[in-house]
Amino acid sequence: FNDKKIPVRSLNDYMNLYVPKDQSRVSIKQNNTEIILTTTSSGFEQVSYVNGIRTTDGGVHIDYYLEKLLRPVLDKYKDKITFKTLKNRVSLWVNCLLVNPHFSSQTKTKLTGPKPSLEEDPKTQRGVLKLFKDVISEEIDSKETSNLKKLDSKKGFSKIKGFDPANLAGKGKKECFLVLSEGLSAKTFAVKGLKT
Repeated sequence: FNDKKIPVRSLNDYMNLYVPKDQSRVSIKQNNTEIILTTTSSGFEQVSYVNGIRTTDGGVHIDYYLEKLLRPVLDKYKDKITFKTLKNRVSLWVNCLLVNPHFSSQTKTKLTGPKPSLEEDPKTQRGVLKLFKDVISEEIDSKETSNLKKLDSKKGFSKIKGFDPANLAGKGKKECFLVLSEGLSAKTFAVKGLKT
């Protein structure tokens, strides 16, 4: 490029041109496939090559790899996170060689077949779980915060059994005070004592 060689010999080298080198990632090399998985906060990203052809619209290989790699995370945190939420935090880089690939059009931007294969590897699964641990805790915290905001946004007065509001609330702050009592009979005694 501009009479200068770009030092790219692998998918990891290529990824380093776009993603910081110190960012955590999981690398997988099997058969004729190289996959790198990392996290992102800007929505789902995929960069994929099939037999050297850039598939900008993804295809069956991206769907398959996402399902295969994210399934252990979803199984572990099934009630806390959804596939869609997790997918939005994924950056997937793929370079694979397939026999007789089929594309959706002549532009070859989307792979329609054949579906690739990926052997399960416990080390890879542990790496993916570790990679998404912080993402999942962020998503869970975010969900809990939004649930709290929904509760706070409900307007109006909540009726609490045994609660008597202050007579001068909002008007004579200096004349108001708080009385806490345990049980209704103690409350009755305190309220009658205040009136006298």
